[in-house]
Amino acid sequence: TADEVLHDLPPSTRTKFDMILEPGDIAQHKKMMKDFRQLKAKNAVNRDRGGSVNREHAASTYTDTGITHGRMLMQVGRDKQNAVLRHLKRVLQELERGDKFLVYAHHKQVLAYIRSFLDREAIGYITIDGDVQTDKRSDLVYKFQHTNAVRAAVLGITAANAGLTFTAATLCIFAELDYNPGASHVVISY
Repeated sequence: TADEVLHDLPPSTRTKFDMILEPGDIAQHKKMMKDFRQLKAKNAVNRDRGGSVNREHAASTYTDTGITHGRMLMQVGRDKQNAVLRHLKRVLQELERGDKFLVYAHHKQVLAYIRSFLDREAIGYITIDGDVQTDKRSDLVYKFQHTNAVRAAVLGITAANAGLTFTAATLCIFAELDYNPGASHVVISY
């Protein structure tokens, strides 16, 4: 458990980095948020007039304008992609040869970008996200802990936030945080 190993580990240092988005990413994100706010305001006006917002109508309106919750989440992940990869590249240049590291992210699309980046850089990794069966996770952790060729663990915050021990890692990177602060807090406390 965490309590059994924490006293053996050096104190942790937390560093915050600002993600600088590409101009095109910023413009696309701003447009999507503007469309979303306009649609939200329109629905609020309907409610203020004594009408109710029909959920089916609201859902179809979002879909008609191309704005869905899933699309928004994917776009947020896309918007961060280049900034996350630039940071990872910088971190890899600073790491000692052979040091192992963890990269946590929330969006599946961001996890996929990170894996593609590690493939291009020829860095061995394991991945644990919601698609990995629970009974396979301990084997992947063992591989990370004991295989020199595996330097990285690409982890979904909700899938790998508790019960896994990654003591071989010298660095933990949160490429993004979960919308639920509790999920990220569980990872940090381990």
